[in-house]
This record gives sequence, structure tokens and C-alpha cells, in this order.
Amino acid sequence: MKKPLHEETQKERRLVTILFADLSGFTALSEDLDPEELSDALNVCFEILNRIITDHGGTIHKYEGDSVLAIFGLPQAHEDDPERGVKAALEMMERIPEINKALSTKLNTKCDLGLHTGINFGTVFAGAIGSKEKKEYTIIGEVVNMTSRLMDAAHNGEILVSGRIFRQTRYLFEYKPLKPIQVKGISKPVQVFQPLKIKDKPDPKRGIEGFQSVMVGRDKEFVLLCKKVQDLYEKKKGGVIFVLGAAGIGKSRLYDELKKHIIAEKMSINIIEGRCLSYGEMITYFPLLEVLRKLFGISDPDPMDKIKLKILSTCQKLLPEKNKEVAPYILYLFSIPLPPEFKEKVKHLDAEGLNLQISVALKDLLKAAAKESPLLMVIEDYHWIDSASLDLLKFIFDTSDDRPLLLLCLSRIEREGEGHNVKKFFKENLGDSFAEIELHMLSNEASQQLTENLLKLSGLTSSVQKQMLTKAEGNPLFLEEIIRSLIDKGYLVHESGVWKASKDLSIEWIPDSIQEIIATRIDLLEPDLKVVLQKAAVIG
Repeated sequence: MKKPLHEETQKERRLVTILFADLSGFTALSEDLDPEELSDALNVCFEILNRIITDHGGTIHKYEGDSVLAIFGLPQAHEDDPERGVKAALEMMERIPEINKALSTKLNTKCDLGLHTGINFGTVFAGAIGSKEKKEYTIIGEVVNMTSRLMDAAHNGEILVSGRIFRQTRYLFEYKPLKPIQVKGISKPVQVFQPLKIKDKPDPKRGIEGFQSVMVGRDKEFVLLCKKVQDLYEKKKGGVIFVLGAAGIGKSRLYDELKKHIIAEKMSINIIEGRCLSYGEMITYFPLLEVLRKLFGISDPDPMDKIKLKILSTCQKLLPEKNKEVAPYILYLFSIPLPPEFKEKVKHLDAEGLNLQISVALKDLLKAAAKESPLLMVIEDYHWIDSASLDLLKFIFDTSDDRPLLLLCLSRIEREGEGHNVKKFFKENLGDSFAEIELHMLSNEASQQLTENLLKLSGLTSSVQKQMLTKAEGNPLFLEEIIRSLIDKGYLVHESGVWKASKDLSIEWIPDSIQEIIATRIDLLEPDLKVVLQKAAVIG
């Protein structure tokens, strides 16, 4: 059972995402309700809203009448807490009709509630506030007050986010910029944005447009990766390979260079990719469904009938003699209603039997696809993979054989957990068909080269370059995020086709995105070690 917030968290400053949501129209509705009915009505609403928040990794902090205050990043930080907050808010908005339907049934009267929400991002103090007579665990800080102001400024059906949330999540969501609002206690108008939906094709989260560099410091690792792909293409030899490293160390960049190499060498390799989500443990088979969508040529706008047709035709093409033994379980995996002739295949199976048949079907399908063309199956962010997907991968890659099927997993370094155990299983069972590449921080020389490649700027002093290198600590992502922050703060400007640095440029802060990554890693430490680290940081 999850512990209450106050039992898990010491007094500390935390970088968090705050969501404040208020039910529009509830005050008018409550005028005709007695206190018990009012309580029941609120429970109906919050039972639905709260589940969405917690499903996205948020924590319910408190209620204020018909409003709920939720925190993302406390007690457990995630490097994508702003994204989680916005996703939760959009889903909460989508579920309002369901709330009204449930409430109408409960109260036996028509209900037409709405929702307006504010989301902000910043540093709070978390701890017990009060006296010996009464203490209450809470969070305080200007960011909390601003979130409340954003909620108040939002109209019914509207979500307002701050500039900091916008900058962290603009790669993922479509936003509508709104007119700046006047906020009590702040002299200048505040810029706000309204998230509309998740982008059909999200922009890359990593990298900055206009700043490019050749890959540096990864020659040895790149050669090994290319050798494995060469064996896949020429010798039809597959297996499993892991690329391991901390957030932002360059795993995805190494993979991008590999794809360029495959194209440049004109290798006929079918690449199918799946990505795990940071909250993906709640979505069974998510990365493998993404892999299969690529294999079947399914695109986002495809309706269910078209998806069904693509699955059936591909299964028939790859496995004409075993089509009826494979297609039913792949359709079931996609939650597609089975044709009458396939229903008998799953009708009498228990959960264990059904999972086994799904595993066999997927293994047969991938083997058949690999025979047609060498297959490179890529799982990004493997460290977030769900248990069901791990079981399937373990079943598919259980032995070393001559299948031209190569699994490439990009992952953080883990020393325990299910994902680590499955990697260990591969290592013990696949012999030389298994390999792992661990990426370390760039050397000072490589970091300097990367900095020079990225920062072909006028007016950038050696002192500022040194500050950047010190802050980045050999992590390419950290360097990119520092540059992105300098642009957002107006210290780097693009003039006449050239990036120029302002004269008063100095780097005395760490970008929000880097703080999130660091906070996430700290929260994964053992409690005693975490306390030691916090105290050491105070001591300096």
C-alpha cells in the first residue's frame, strides 16, 4: 500500500508540477443538497478524477471544497512530471461527461458540471507547518499560489499552464498561446498557454533546432554496434544487444547514427521500434504493440476495421499455413473483436493459457518476418518496460539460434528489478549472441569538442564555455538543455544567421529539465543514502 505523503517525505525543497482543478457549477448544484448528499456527490466526482491523477503518477495533496490539488514529483520525482500533469488534465477534461452521467444517476437529476484547471512548475517547501497544538503536512511557495491563480483565470472547460510548463512540454502537446493575464501580487502580466491535445507526431524531445554536431567520443561503441548489425545482415545472425547509460548520455544519438549507417550501406534491414513510457507499467504490452504497429504498417489515423484488415493480410502473407493459429491472438492483443471463426480459439482459455498462445503467436510472426527480411527490433527506454512485455521478450529470445532477428534495447543502468533480471537471463543463455554497451560520461576532450561543435557563436567567452562544461559534467543532454535555457532566457539570440551571446551572460543556475533528471535519480536511492546526499549537499 502506498504510504501517505507525510510518511515518505522529510522537510525539503522540491521541484514539482502542481495541478489545481475546480469543478465548475458545483456550488449551484450543492444549494439543493443536504450535507450527506453533498459529500456523496463530491465522492462520485473525485473517485473518477483522482484515479486519473494517480494513474499518471500524481499524488492527491488536498481538497478545497470542490477543488483538488495534486502534485507530480512528490514523493517520487519523474523526469517527465510536467508531461504527466498535462496528460492528466486533458484526460480529466475528457471524463467530465462520465462524471455528469454518474452524478445524474446518483442524484436523480440532470447535472452539467464542468472543469477548469491550472498547472504550474517550480520549487516548493514540503514539510510540516503549524504548532504543537496542530501540525499539518503541506507544500508552500509562490508556485502554489500561481497555480491557484491560473485555475481561477481558466474558464469552464479550459486548462491554463505557465510558461515553464509550456517550455518543458511543447514538444509533446499542441498549445494555443493566450493573452497574458494580470495576476494579483505580480506587476507584469503573466504569459499563459492552453494545451489542446497530444501532437499526432510529437517533436523530438532531445536536440535543439539550429544546433548540430557530429557524434563525438563514441567511436568504439559505434563500431561494436555496427558489427552486430553487419552480422545480422550478412550472416543472418541475430541475438540481443543492450546500450546502457544515464539519462542524456547519448543512447538515442548512437542509435540514430546506426540507422544512418544502415541506410548509407544500403542494408535491407526492417527496423521496427517500440518505446516504453515512464508510466508504462500500467499499460500492458505497450512497447510490443508499437513494434507490431510498425510491422503491420498501422498508422495513428487508421480505424479499427483497417487495422484488422492489415493484421489479417500480413499474417496470411507471412504465415499462410499457420495463419489461423497466429492471427486470433494478435487481434486479441490489439483488443480487436474476433471474427466468428476465431472466437473458439480463445473461448476456453484461462489467463495463463491465453498468455502462452499470445507468446507463441508473436514468436512465430517475428520469425516469419525475419525470414523475409533481417529484422532489427528496437525497444527504447527499456528501463520502463512492463512485466508482460518482459515475459514476451524472454519467450521470444530464449535461445541462441540462426534467426536474423536482433533485439536492441536502449536502457538506463539498473542493478536490480525485473528488467535487470531479464537482461541477466539473456546474458546467461545467449552466449556470444548477447552483447552490452555501457556509455560513460564524455571525456573533457570530447566534451570540449562537442561544445565547440554546438556553440559556433559570436561573443561566447572561454569563461562561459568553461561554465557550460562544468555544469554539463560530460553529459550531452545536460549541455543541450543549458543551451536551450540560455535561448529561453534571451542570453543567446539569433541575428543575421548567427547565434550571439549577450554581454552579461553567466550561468548560475541549472535548467529545470536537468533538475528533474537529478531529482528522479536521487529519489531512486535507498532512504538512508538519500538523507546522506541531502545533508552533504547542504554542507557543501
